[in-house]
Amino acid sequence: MSWFFLRAGQSSTHALEVIDRLVLELTSLRGSLDSAAGLAANQYLLWAERAELHLSEVMADRSIPRGLYTERYWRIRVLDNFAVRPHPLIQGEMADQLRSLNDIRQQLAHYEQLLRPREDERLLVCDTNALVHGKRFDTLRWNELFAERKVRIVLPLVVIDELDTIKDRGGSIKNNANRAAGAVLRELDAKLLPGQALQRMELRDNVTLQLVDEPFGHTRLEGHDDEIIRQASYFSSMSEGRTTIVARDRGMRVRAEAAGIDVIPLPLDYERADPEEPFDG
Repeated sequence: MSWFFLRAGQSSTHALEVIDRLVLELTSLRGSLDSAAGLAANQYLLWAERAELHLSEVMADRSIPRGLYTERYWRIRVLDNFAVRPHPLIQGEMADQLRSLNDIRQQLAHYEQLLRPREDERLLVCDTNALVHGKRFDTLRWNELFAERKVRIVLPLVVIDELDTIKDRGGSIKNNANRAAGAVLRELDAKLLPGQALQRMELRDNVTLQLVDEPFGHTRLEGHDDEIIRQASYFSSMSEGRTTIVARDRGMRVRAEAAGIDVIPLPLDYERADPEEPFDG
């Protein structure tokens, strides 16, 4: 499973309403199929046509509405009243489509609950270099950078994994980047409570921290920056656009702007003045 992206301008709330309506219609249809094979087939085909239209309006991935057109769908299209045991074929296809819709719904509901901002709150995605070269993330007044009074730092797993890679790079010979990455991870470990990895954590007044998981089986893009942009784009759709990337590298900022995501550079006074400065804020 990968991320189910919404179309630009669509909200997760509306997408969930659309999916809930399609699930309700199909569930009702399963219990009221006409006994005549041709009419039963037509009932399902009419639902599938409506589903394609509505899913195409809210979902960016065209494979989702196209997933309605399975091998069984085309067999249902040619059913007539003389077909042998047509109803198990139609019922089986409806059951599969319900499972697919519920998979999409479950993911959208999970990330909407995880990422929906509170009133006057902005989500802030720190890229890896902003954490490695900046002062301690938990000591900075991130909320002073935005009109919103509250900021939630959102850390995707791809950033945490990259910090782990940087920490271990070079073996026993450690440079400042290795040490800084290790310090960030130690700060995270100190704040994580067992069994509550996805719970928001208070860092200071009006600044919280949120770790974000990935769908099981998700395949990342090869480039870390590209994957961070991809995930931040998804977070933005879940937060009605109230997501900003803070990036130290120009390449990351260009990528974010090209993807239509709000981005700011790491402020100079948020960086450590001396590359060898101890990582203690």
